[in-house]
Amino acid sequence: MSEENLIAALDIGVNSVLLLIVKRLDDNRVEPVLEYSAMSQLGQGLAETGQLSETSISRTIDAVKEMNSIIHTENVSDVVVTVSSSIRRAENRSEFLVKCHQVLNIYPQLLNSREESRFSFIGATYQLETTKPLVLIDIGGGNVSIVFGTKENISGGFSVEIGSLGIDEKFQISESSSQKSFNNAQRYIKEQLEPYVYDIKSWIKGKRPRIMVSGGTAVTLASIIKRLPVYDRKQLNMVECSSKEVNNWMRQIAKTPLSKRRAIIGLSPERGRVIPAGLLVLYTIMKTFDFERISITVEDIKLGILKNYVDRMPVS
Repeated sequence: MSEENLIAALDIGVNSVLLLIVKRLDDNRVEPVLEYSAMSQLGQGLAETGQLSETSISRTIDAVKEMNSIIHTENVSDVVVTVSSSIRRAENRSEFLVKCHQVLNIYPQLLNSREESRFSFIGATYQLETTKPLVLIDIGGGNVSIVFGTKENISGGFSVEIGSLGIDEKFQISESSSQKSFNNAQRYIKEQLEPYVYDIKSWIKGKRPRIMVSGGTAVTLASIIKRLPVYDRKQLNMVECSSKEVNNWMRQIAKTPLSKRRAIIGLSPERGRVIPAGLLVLYTIMKTFDFERISITVEDIKLGILKNYVDRMPVS
């Protein structure tokens, strides 16, 4: 380990390339130090073609190179590289993984949906001091994970292919803000969630769990609510929001032309295209499972991956 015990998680998702650098403390806790993100939309067109396009691969490799440069500049000693489970669908995924290895000299771990859900839950709950029941909704570009339990014990969970990028492309939400497009998308999302309604509602009954949401859609929503022009994890963490507010923001942004969304404080230009679809996914989940209020967390899969990594390291 380096003198400052810095380790990093580089997570390559369908929408974004995300980097979290943490300091490993003496008691095996981890403390976030630096965080970076780049929108590369690796999964653009994947659902339709079954392939990662050369353009999306190139964009993503450029982002990986940028993150690798930061890793070296910050003298990070250990790096864990992961790739979203959604990329398993790509017929040419091996080509992409090899290119990542050539840049990083590390072969990325292609997560499965169970690992993704577990790491997301660990990360989101890591800094919470509570014994209350918890539900985590993690909205990615390709998949949505819903996990429930307590901080100490996961009771259950599932992953569904209703991520923001996938829904946007399937129903052309960014191209058409028509009510018909939204209705068709919402009907589809409900159909994908239907097999899990009984299990979730049965577990929740009488528990009054805290509902948490992680992922780019959620953090962007928190940024819009707080009107923050730049990312500030302390101000964004645990912002609360009602289902009515989610719906209102979704409709307001959707009716704003794409070229003018950059004027919305807190909404980055890169996120402007997919945010209506992401908010539609979140709103539909909240209505399907009767979640009235959510707490948005900036802690996500990256922190969970690093905590798992540290816990498995040999004691020095």
